[in-house]
Amino acid sequence: MTSTQVYRILLILILCTTGFSQEEKTVFKNNYDISPYFGFGFKPTYVRDQFGVIFDLHVGGALGKKVRLGFKFNSLANAVTVTSDSLRNLRMSYYGLEGVYVFNPEKAVHASIATFIGTGGLVYHNPKYNYYFYPDAYFYWRRDIDAIFVLEPAANMEINLTKYLGLELGVSYRFVTGTTLKGITNEDARGAAINIAFDIRAF
Repeated sequence: MTSTQVYRILLILILCTTGFSQEEKTVFKNNYDISPYFGFGFKPTYVRDQFGVIFDLHVGGALGKKVRLGFKFNSLANAVTVTSDSLRNLRMSYYGLEGVYVFNPEKAVHASIATFIGTGGLVYHNPKYNYYFYPDAYFYWRRDIDAIFVLEPAANMEINLTKYLGLELGVSYRFVTGTTLKGITNEDARGAAINIAFDIRAF
């Protein structure tokens, strides 16, 4: 192999490498940036025909500015009375994944839709003894806890307060299934909610 042939091979390799590097795209660069976000909020709602407030905590990543995927944890901040003597209160919490699609994110005020899907639990709490138990008819302590499946679609209006801080105002509906707790039905745990949340964004 002559030196001229070696030079030709090297030139071809350089041109091929340069061409491939120009076409290469990664998740973290170019048009596919992933940026983290963190948020918290409150959701006034009704559980078992009683007013309640659900605390909302969420964290995730934004794929560009229109699509977000994250983890959300929700917990009922106040107890819901189940018995007239207030010795059996209901607590509820659930967690899972949420996907969000944002319309016209470049505008100061814009709309978004979201869908949450996850699991959680319902449990009875005895405030007199501060236990998550209650005495049954035979005065034995036993625990009542139930796993639930939750699907919660939402429609929100988002306001870009600053470059990194956003405010969300909207409504959602909580579909619940799977409960077998005595005195509680799936319909008792379901309900509409008002969404009020703040997001800290890195995009």
